[in-house]
Amino acid sequence: MAAVNEERLAEARSRRAEADEKIIGEKIDDGLGTVQVGISGSLRAIQLEQRLLPDLPEDRVAELVVAAIHRAETKAGQLREILLGRDAMRKDA
Repeated sequence: MAAVNEERLAEARSRRAEADEKIIGEKIDDGLGTVQVGISGSLRAIQLEQRLLPDLPEDRVAELVVAAIHRAETKAGQLREILLGRDAMRKDA
């Protein structure tokens, strides 16, 4: 029985490591750029179109970036659930 549990644990760790490499990209509205979020929901990158920044107020840029991050986090959560199951964020999953 212990061997079966160890095998299941090793399989779960392998799936988790593979999933952790996945990155979700999401376009920022108004063609402002993209954000990237890891499957755990961690922010990986924000790429902005520098040529558009002078034309937009800072609060609008912030609003658009935050909205894109939230959309990416939602998609990451959905993908995480598909790949790892409902309790994917548990370390012992």
